[in-house]
Amino acid sequence: MFAPRNNTVGDTPVADIASDTSRGSTTHFQVFYDPALGTDGQTLADAVLATCEADYFRLQGYFNGITPPGLPFQIHLTTDSSGASHASCAGTNISVGARSGSGIDVGFTRSLVVAEVDEVFMAAFGQGWNCGASNGEGLSRVLANAMYPSTEPSNFVSADVWLDAAGRPDFVNQTDGTDRNYTSIGCSVLFLNWLRYQLHFSWNEIVMAGAPTLAETYTKLTGRTDALDHFKIFLQIHYPEGTPSGLTHDNPFPLLSGSTHWGGWESLGGVILSDPVPVAWGPDRLDIFALGSDHALWHRWWNGSGWGGWESLGGLLTSPPSVVSWGPGRLDIFALGTDTALWHLWWDGSSWGSWESLGGLLTSPPCAVSWSENRLDVFGMGTDSALWHRWWDGASWGGWESLGGLITSPPTAVAWGPNRLDVFALGANNALWHRWWDGSSWGGWESLGGFLTCTPTVVAWDENRLDLFATGTDSALWHRWWDGASWGGWESLGGLITSVVSGVAWAPNRLDLFARGSDHALWHRWWDGSGWGGWESLGGIITTPPSVVAWSADRLDVFARGGDSGLWHEWWG
Repeated sequence: MFAPRNNTVGDTPVADIASDTSRGSTTHFQVFYDPALGTDGQTLADAVLATCEADYFRLQGYFNGITPPGLPFQIHLTTDSSGASHASCAGTNISVGARSGSGIDVGFTRSLVVAEVDEVFMAAFGQGWNCGASNGEGLSRVLANAMYPSTEPSNFVSADVWLDAAGRPDFVNQTDGTDRNYTSIGCSVLFLNWLRYQLHFSWNEIVMAGAPTLAETYTKLTGRTDALDHFKIFLQIHYPEGTPSGLTHDNPFPLLSGSTHWGGWESLGGVILSDPVPVAWGPDRLDIFALGSDHALWHRWWNGSGWGGWESLGGLLTSPPSVVSWGPGRLDIFALGTDTALWHLWWDGSSWGSWESLGGLLTSPPCAVSWSENRLDVFGMGTDSALWHRWWDGASWGGWESLGGLITSPPTAVAWGPNRLDVFALGANNALWHRWWDGSSWGGWESLGGFLTCTPTVVAWDENRLDLFATGTDSALWHRWWDGASWGGWESLGGLITSVVSGVAWAPNRLDLFARGSDHALWHRWWDGSGWGGWESLGGIITTPPSVVAWSADRLDVFARGGDSGLWHEWWG
């Protein structure tokens, strides 16, 4: 149910199909409207029909590809103004109050449909998400708002109700057994948006970590047990208790930490041969990997209070590692062996597995990516200069497949949503080439042009958003982007850089880029949502491209090899 504050008229009634006018259908939806709505009903029904299939597949991705029973959805647009409802969490007969927004509010109407469809997915998925309780109601609202941002009218906003409540009741460790209490709904909405936009977990990761309480979901994601304290202490900095929050929407994140300086370079010792590779699988957790002088893999980690010492993970490797984490305490590492085959090592949360060969015959370092829990995709360049791919589906490894092409750089890949992959590499003409997986098939190779001299870097700061960076023949940084509808043209971001660029996004519409300059110092440039900051030097003397990771909003950790062949670290936060 998605009802407004102080709802006294109950749920929008589930309409009698015989009394409504059918406007049309799609594969998974039938849409009807009350004849009393007249042309407004037709307009809103057409708007729902235009996007419902795309919204369905996006939700299906969040819920790991499941198909709910009882399809198709029957969407009834009523003359009501009290939101949307259905008879049970699994009920696919859904009523949507067409007068819930102001006038003919297409965005909010679509959002209401998403919220109720989301609840049907919850019922099919289980795992603690209960649409009739505060955690499930919160999830239905945040996913609807993620897909249709800032469309909810003020009387549907809940976050401020919890922020302004005396004592800010604990609906993190306990779940309220109703979906009508705006205090508990507000807590849930804020907490879930905090996980997504402040702590940087994806919606798919959050959904997959579902549990009877939000605290248990947090523990699954982070491995920590301080959910309420972490959440409330952080919000207290920005919204002190006892002071009206003034919040007019449900997602104030990311909120800046208040940091105004870089921490300064520190040595983490060791003797490394390769670029260091950092990964963060939870707040205040970092794992760093690099090849040692013995060509074994070496590892050092930060646990929130101190650095663990260097440990050897063995192996005899000939490429920098590629490391991915698909859950808290889970790490998968890939690198080439002396036989040019792909080798794999993993940490399962309690112990390291043994190196295993995944075969193949590769001529570039591998690139690994994960788009969901227990899903891995690995790419590399073969001896035929084509792109090759192998994947883990949670039960077994698929065989090597050729994705064709004629590439001249190691590939780089990104997943901006469940079952979505975008892969990039340089072609023989030094242009950037792109291929993508949309959940059912691979799109063909396309040229994105340019004349580039290094492996491209790709960053996704939101669904259906890609930013690409590479060095041009003028040693400047060049940028091209996908906004969900079309590619922007190449633009120069200037600079004089001598390494592959490293980029990260710690929030929507935020990018931080790092590269080695001609003076061997670390250089930084950033996008804040409205414009690019100028290049700034962060000093140091580095001999490898830098590597950056963000484990929370407004937190950056950068690593590189120094002139002494040791690992060096610089941070913001």
